[in-house]
Amino acid sequence: MVRRGANSTLVVAHGGILNAALRVIFGSPLPVNGSGVWVDWGDASFAHLSYRLDRHQWLLLEFN
Repeated sequence: MVRRGANSTLVVAHGGILNAALRVIFGSPLPVNGSGVWVDWGDASFAHLSYRLDRHQWLLLEFN
């Protein structure tokens, strides 16, 4: 999606896939023995992210 240069993209997926994507985006290691980063996605949760190509920077703008 980043390479494509899309202005806005809606991604709908299982929470486990979204957790994996956020770990890659934020450079977090995989959880080991219950430690590490894990987002508790509830039903109908969403995250609003923005990518700044000029800074190679991800921003988490909103999470619900």
